[in-house]
Amino acid sequence: MLGSRCQQRFSPLEALADCSGTDAHHTFTPERHGKIDWGNYYAAKTMLDNRGRRIIWGWITEERSVEEQIKAGWSGALSLPRTVSLLPDNTLQIKPSPELEVLRGEHWSFREIELVPSNNKGRLLLDEVQGDCIEVIVRFAHNHAKTFGVVVQDTNTITYDREEKQIAGAPLALSSEEDLTLQVYADRSIIEVFANDRVCKTMRTYHKNRDNLGVGVFAEDGNVKVKSVDIWEIK
Repeated sequence: MLGSRCQQRFSPLEALADCSGTDAHHTFTPERHGKIDWGNYYAAKTMLDNRGRRIIWGWITEERSVEEQIKAGWSGALSLPRTVSLLPDNTLQIKPSPELEVLRGEHWSFREIELVPSNNKGRLLLDEVQGDCIEVIVRFAHNHAKTFGVVVQDTNTITYDREEKQIAGAPLALSSEEDLTLQVYADRSIIEVFANDRVCKTMRTYHKNRDNLGVGVFAEDGNVKVKSVDIWEIK
């Protein structure tokens, strides 16, 4: 249960689906369906904490071959804890649990960045910021660029595609004047993305070269104002 609504979660193959609706006379009637996570996230478990919050964890699956997993000596990992609730329209709100903030170490902050692709300023790597164990929060002002987003670990792009209405391949329709806030946790081979507290996607990435781990922002086919970028080293 979330508030007065019933929720069902199930994991067909490697997806994690979610349905919300009503329960009357021992019959569940779904009214909305979606996914808890659109990436490498499976077999989630939830609990109510002592503050009445619904907390969820999932299993992060692999993309390496079985041989590579055996050679590495480990396979899969637990996700970060997430707090789930219902928005007024009964869609699911998903946020990283705020207790994760205790992991924040060194902090970098950038404000009012203008990305102008026509002047070869559509991609900006942020000076002196390197890391493969970081938290990133980027706030993009509403814009009309075709694509824009964040780069972590130098080569992993998290892109919003306006025509497809997708963030990193997951559906996210922004309203006409809606900003986009991306909260990204990059922890070695695991990247967890939260977009406007409505869409999550977990990804795997396997870097053999650990020398280039830069963080940046970019835009294509249109100017973008980045209101703020905050980056923390994860302790």
